[in-house]
Amino acid sequence: MQHFSLPLLILLFPVFVFSQTAASPVASHGLTPRVTVVYYQLGSTVIPIKYYQFGDSKDLFFINLHDDEATAVNGAMRLLEMQGGTLIRLVNNKQRNITFKMEGVSYLFDPNRIFSRHGITQSLSGFGRISNKAVDEVEKFANRILKFLPPSPVCVIALHNNSDGKFSVTSYLKGNEREQDARAIHLSPDEDPDDLFLTTDSILYRNLIKEKFNIVWQDNGNASKDGSLSVYCGEKNIRYLNCETEHGKTSQYSAMIVAANKYVRKEVTPPATVYTFQVSNATDSIQLKEGEIIYFGDRKIGTVRRKPSGQGNGQMEIINSFPLYDNMDFFYFSSRTDDPHKMELRIDPTRSRKLVEPAKAIVPVKLMK
Repeated sequence: MQHFSLPLLILLFPVFVFSQTAASPVASHGLTPRVTVVYYQLGSTVIPIKYYQFGDSKDLFFINLHDDEATAVNGAMRLLEMQGGTLIRLVNNKQRNITFKMEGVSYLFDPNRIFSRHGITQSLSGFGRISNKAVDEVEKFANRILKFLPPSPVCVIALHNNSDGKFSVTSYLKGNEREQDARAIHLSPDEDPDDLFLTTDSILYRNLIKEKFNIVWQDNGNASKDGSLSVYCGEKNIRYLNCETEHGKTSQYSAMIVAANKYVRKEVTPPATVYTFQVSNATDSIQLKEGEIIYFGDRKIGTVRRKPSGQGNGQMEIINSFPLYDNMDFFYFSSRTDDPHKMELRIDPTRSRKLVEPAKAIVPVKLMK
C-alpha cells in the first residue's frame, strides 16, 4: 500500500498538521476510506483528529469522541463501508478523557462535555483543576471539532459505548439522575438496558420504536446543559442520534446501527404551510407533543410544529396540497393513549367555506377528553 503525505502546514496558534493516506487499514472490505489527520495543538499537547471519508456521500456524519469506545467505531465501520459517509474520531491513546498541559499545568476533561462554556467549566472542575485560560483553550478545541460538521447534516450519529450497569436507558426513568433529560422513553423487554439509542428528533424516535430497541427522545428544551453534543444539537435543531451498547458487543452495535440507518435519512416531505392554533380549555397537563401527526381519516396531512403552553398558542404545519377552509374542524383526543389518531381534522359539508389565511388566523383545536 502506498502512502502519500501532503506538505507539512504549521500555523502559530493553534497548530494544524494535515496528512492524508490513499487508504486506511481499518477497512477490510467494501468502500475504502480516504483518511485525513488533523493534528490540533491543545495547550502544549497535540491531539490527532482523524477524518474518514467513505465514498462520496457526505449526508451522514458519524462522530466518535471517546477513544476507548472501539466497539462503537468497529460496528459503525461496517455500515460506512457498505453505504458511505463521513466519520470523525478523536485519537487519545485509547483513553476516554483528554489530558493536556498549558503553562506547565495539567488539565483533564471529558470531550463530550465541551460544547458549551458551562459544560467545559463543569468538566474541568469535576476533575479537580480549572482556570479561565484552560476553559478558553478547550472552547477553541470544541469549536474546531464543530467545524467538521457539514452545514446541514441529515443526521449527526454519535458512536458510544458504556460499562455494565453504569449508564443505561433506566437512567432516564422517573426518579433517576437523567429524568429531566427525557421527553419520552421506550423500553424493550427483550433488550439489555445498557444498549440504547438517544435522539433529538421526534420522528426518528417514533420510527425506531418499530425496531424494538431501547430509545430515549431527548427533551431538547429542558435537558441538563452539560455541554454534551446531544444537547448542543438539540439547541441548534440538528438531527442527532446516539447509538450506544456495552463495550465488546460489536454484533449488537452493528445490528442497532444498521436498523437505525433505515430511518436516519430524512424523508422527502411535501411543502407545508405553518398555521397558528389554540386548544380550547387548554392546560399545562395536556400531553400534546411536538411532532404529533395530524390526520384526515387515515391520511397524514400535517404535524404539530410547536406545542402550546397552557392557554398559549402553538404552531402546526399542513401540507400545501391540503389547504385549510373555515368549515374544517380540528380535534385533539387527550384520552387516546395508544391511538396515533390523537389529532384529527374533520370537514362539515353543511357550512359554507372560506380559505383560511395562515398569517392572520388562529385555528381552533377542540380538546376532547
